[in-house]
Formats: sequence, structure tokens, C-alpha cells
Amino acid sequence: MKILGVIACFLVFISTSANAIETKGVVSIGYEFGGDEVVKVLYTNGTTCSIYAGQGVLFSGGVSLLDFFPILQPIALDLQMTVGTKWDKVIEAENGSGKLLRFPMEALFFLRLYGIRLGVGPTYHFANSFTGTGIINDSYAFEYSNHFGWVYQANYLFHKNIALSLRYTSIQYKNPSKPNADIINGSSVGLNVSFFFL
Repeated sequence: MKILGVIACFLVFISTSANAIETKGVVSIGYEFGGDEVVKVLYTNGTTCSIYAGQGVLFSGGVSLLDFFPILQPIALDLQMTVGTKWDKVIEAENGSGKLLRFPMEALFFLRLYGIRLGVGPTYHFANSFTGTGIINDSYAFEYSNHFGWVYQANYLFHKNIALSLRYTSIQYKNPSKPNADIINGSSVGLNVSFFFL
């Protein structure tokens, strides 16, 4: 958790000391697809439901620092730092349900030219786990170790207040309780919408 404190301190320092930087809050929501199949549940009616390591609804919030570093106009460099949650769930049944949770923390640097931003930066997924109730109980439950990855993102900005984004996350997970287990591919591609506010 030390890295969380370091990033938080850096964020506060930047946002309070750099007068030339325009600071905005940002919230994003979207959906991502991809990764290895990690859970497959068989229902009594013969149907199945699968969950993939990179799949799920992504909701995040944080700050966006516009004109973080001066570049030859009209090109600008922005920094966006967010913390969020990513979840997916097994279709709920009368005798059980389950959900996969991941908590991504990101710091993305964007090159901005008019309404288009191209960004890249590290992501850190922590507290990654699958839990269930009923028949989807401890036999399905697992946890993955915290892990770093990379995010590549393209935005189109609408009046600097709304952005539509296409993003790709490259990351892998491993079960710490099974050191010889295969590495799980948690990479994903998705779309999200971001809202900026003062």
C-alpha cells in the first residue's frame, strides 16, 4: 500500500503547487472485454456462465491535469490519475451468485491535439478476487496477487467536458497460493465515457 501513499502525495503536491496547470475532476464508466476464462459455472438447467479475467464494468474517478507540461502549441501534455473498481458477475440464480473484483489505479500521460488525446501509462491492480454465495462458494473462490500493467488509451474530447475513449489494458495475474499455477492473462479492450468537472 506504500505506492498508494506515494501517488496520493504526488497528486496533492502537483494539484496545489502548479498554478499554470488546469486541474479538473474526472469520473469514467465503461465496459471491457478479454482475458482468460477464470470461472465457468454450470447451472442445473444445463446452461453455463463464464467470467473472463479482463472482462467487466469499469468505474473510476480522480483528477486530470491539463497542460501538465508545456509543449509546442497546439500540442499539450496532460496527466490523468484515477482509482477505480472493475467487476463482473455470474448470472444470479436462486441457489448462488458470484462476482469478480479488481481495483485498478492508473496514471496516464496524454498528448493532446485539439480534441484528440493519445495516452499511455502504468496501471496497478490490487485486491483482485472472486467470491461467491450458495453453490458458487469456496470451491470457486480465489485471489490474485497485485500486479502492474500498462494502459493505452485514445480519447475524443467534446468541449473539454466529455470524452469517449477506446482503451487497451495489458496485464497478467497469478494466484499467490499456487506458485506453480499458470499465469492468467487479464488483458482487455473496452470503451468508456469520461466526464470532467471543476
